Amino acid sequence: MELLNIYDDNGNKTGRIIERGDKSVKLFKNEHIAISVIFIENDNGEFLIQKTSKEKGNIYSSIGGHVDSGETPITAIKREVKEELDIDISNDLIEEYGYILYDMPLRYIFYLKKNIDLNDVKLQKEEVDYVKYMTKEEIQKLIDNKKMLESHGIMFKELMKKRNNLITNAKDYLGKIVTVKIDRALGTKHPKHGFIYTVNYGYIEGTISGDGEELDAYVLGVFEPCTEFTGRVISYIHRTNDNDDKLIVVPDSRKISNKEIEALTEFQERFFEHEIIRENIEFNSLIPELSVSNMHISKKFYMDLGFQVRYERKEDKFCFLQLEENQIMIEEDNNNWNTGKLEYPYGRGINISMTISDVEKMYNKLKEKDIKFFLDLEVHEYRVNDKISLDKEFLVQDPDGYLLRFNN
Repeated sequence: MELLNIYDDNGNKTGRIIERGDKSVKLFKNEHIAISVIFIENDNGEFLIQKTSKEKGNIYSSIGGHVDSGETPITAIKREVKEELDIDISNDLIEEYGYILYDMPLRYIFYLKKNIDLNDVKLQKEEVDYVKYMTKEEIQKLIDNKKMLESHGIMFKELMKKRNNLITNAKDYLGKIVTVKIDRALGTKHPKHGFIYTVNYGYIEGTISGDGEELDAYVLGVFEPCTEFTGRVISYIHRTNDNDDKLIVVPDSRKISNKEIEALTEFQERFFEHEIIRENIEFNSLIPELSVSNMHISKKFYMDLGFQVRYERKEDKFCFLQLEENQIMIEEDNNNWNTGKLEYPYGRGINISMTISDVEKMYNKLKEKDIKFFLDLEVHEYRVNDKISLDKEFLVQDPDGYLLRFNN
């Protein structure tokens, strides 16, 4: 016989106890039984999901069950995981994310970061067909297609919402003094991938990044291994194909260029598409300003090339763009400062040369976007005084005919 406590709307026990499945017992509007559900995520950002047997509805769900009389919601979920998977999580750090009131029961939401080997899972075959790891996107697709237990889908979305609200925004740290706890000192080796840390690398305590771990930070301008460092955040690296931004922390008043940041973090960031974000714009001494015929079309073109919008004045149809150390201003033609009639191509006779840290990588990325090249990637020789310089370069033409040359 399985006995269940009755709870009020605030999660307090009312003192009533009922037998599970006793249909003769009626619950009042503000009375509820309790259910605990846990979502277990591995280091790859995938969640452990089970598919119930045909007899149990042949539907996807997470792991959970009723809170029995004499149990708390957290002791109940530990029991359920042991019963359903034969996995012991009694000593693991389980996070609680409150409860939702859905279809009468109070449904408690728990989260656990743990790498569970599927070979270690022992299923109750009469209840579960199999378990597998699924990404957030795959789970969302199950929810959208109504292939996941409805209450578990609602709880999963609630968990994601609450965890996203906890995520620390790297942008909020720009310009601030922070203390970095160093867990990868200069000269140490990555425990999994084997590369050497050529700078001190650590994290900011009390933060949560997009990957569920603390917000990481590179410490630049310090040339000895250390265990802790206090400095100023001058920028951060935003990974466009990952959810894990990295702060750039330097000794206060120290200046480091984007090119230096790229070089010093290349040992790890070469594996990711990324851009460097700064709080303040450091204007180059020479910045070309181009008149364009259509701001919307030109802005999209430059952003497709990888330029970042640093600021814009929409009322003036003006945009300031930056790619690494290269800066360009574009403004829709308004007949101001024109020295003659503008006719396509506006850029006749103009060739703007820009240095890129990895020109071949940029070229290949643009090929995947079907960007039309004026000149494909080639290596050219140029004489510089009495020396020969080898430049790897390619050219594109913007919508108004301006030639843009990217080289290393």
